[in-house]
Amino acid sequence: MLVVVVEDDPYGERIPWFQHWFGGDDLRVANSVTEALGLLTRILDEGDAVDVLFLDHDLDGSFDYLPSSSPECGMRVAECIAENHI
Repeated sequence: MLVVVVEDDPYGERIPWFQHWFGGDDLRVANSVTEALGLLTRILDEGDAVDVLFLDHDLDGSFDYLPSSSPECGMRVAECIAENHI
């Protein structure tokens, strides 16, 4: 199972949770919008299918609300997911 996690995890608490629960699967992690877009592009180029995708909204290393127009907002990644039918 291909599991993608897009999470900036500023305190290092969330990624270990995903590693614990999905450690036996093909777990791929991106920590920023740029990393996530690159990862999704590689997955598409390889012809793989994402089975589960976890997407954080605020990918700027903080817990502050980000408007959807922000370049570090998960909305950019959501748009890529929608446009490419991931």
